[in-house]
Amino acid sequence: AANRLIRENKRYALLAACAAGGQGHAMLIERYP
Repeated sequence: AANRLIRENKRYALLAACAAGGQGHAMLIERYP
């Protein structure tokens, strides 16, 4: 996601991941200029 922010010249990326047992995680990444 960090590489894609640079490639597409975006500021934010949202990541979501699921894990076994009903666990889920989310992360917001901000690219600095």
